[in-house]
Amino acid sequence: MTHPFKILGVEHIGLAPKESQVLCQFLGKMLGLKFTNEELVPSQQTRTYFFESGSNSSHLEVLEASEPGLGPIASFLAKKGAGIHHIALRVDNLLAALSFLEAQGVELIDKQPRPGAHASKVAFIHPRACGGVLLELVELNGE
Repeated sequence: MTHPFKILGVEHIGLAPKESQVLCQFLGKMLGLKFTNEELVPSQQTRTYFFESGSNSSHLEVLEASEPGLGPIASFLAKKGAGIHHIALRVDNLLAALSFLEAQGVELIDKQPRPGAHASKVAFIHPRACGGVLLELVELNGE
């Protein structure tokens, strides 16, 4: 099977803790990970805190609802509790990836890219298509 896109690596792992500031403090102070950015992602009703994971190519993303009780992170925490929310894979061509996956009958949450953190374009693949794991595809600005 020929793929019209390429997976470039793990962009980040999204973590949904009960208390985001407790996890951020732990990652920074106890593990010595470098905090790189905080960003509000209005399309997801989410505030994100990014930490380098030891290499420049992947990060840990600490997630919290930007409004208490609202949005996908609040819903995730209410249903499943704290844990890994998603794995994000960096792709070279998000539109090609989505077209290919849809043509293969893969259930997508997003059939079109939406704005993500760091001016990226993102789309989610439904967990039903991935054995219960939420996957995010990310195309970084300039790739």
